[in-house]
Amino acid sequence: MEAKTLGVTTPRKPVLSVSARKIKDNAADWHNLILKWETLSDAGFTTANNIANLKINLLSKDKIELNSSSPASNGNEEKMYPQYDKELEVLCEELQATLDGLTKILVKMEKLSSTTKGICELENYHYGEESARPPLFHTWPTTHFSGPSWGWDARIL
Repeated sequence: MEAKTLGVTTPRKPVLSVSARKIKDNAADWHNLILKWETLSDAGFTTANNIANLKINLLSKDKIELNSSSPASNGNEEKMYPQYDKELEVLCEELQATLDGLTKILVKMEKLSSTTKGICELENYHYGEESARPPLFHTWPTTHFSGPSWGWDARIL
């Protein structure tokens, strides 16, 4: 016996080709990586700003101490520098961690670019002529997702 449903069907999404699905996934990955890049970049600028402010504060304190030039200020100077060095070291380590995070994101972006170029090369091999190639997402052929037509390059980031 065959079971029949009474007019209840779920609409199906159109099935994407393998290339289209991979490009769609790459676009989502790019979006997420760009958001992470912006967050780390903002954190890096904040840290660099804190390092600059720390250095400015130290230079202004040094000027004040040079103007006073009393023997008692030499003892204060020795106490101030270790704290400055520790704080500066922490900020520099934080900046280095941010740079390492940006480097990891850049490597992932380069891999995504490589994957997209590979999809284009595979499509070129498979379909040959531009006219015989079906467009991805009903509008763009594969070649529009990679290379100079997009106007970006992972090396620029």
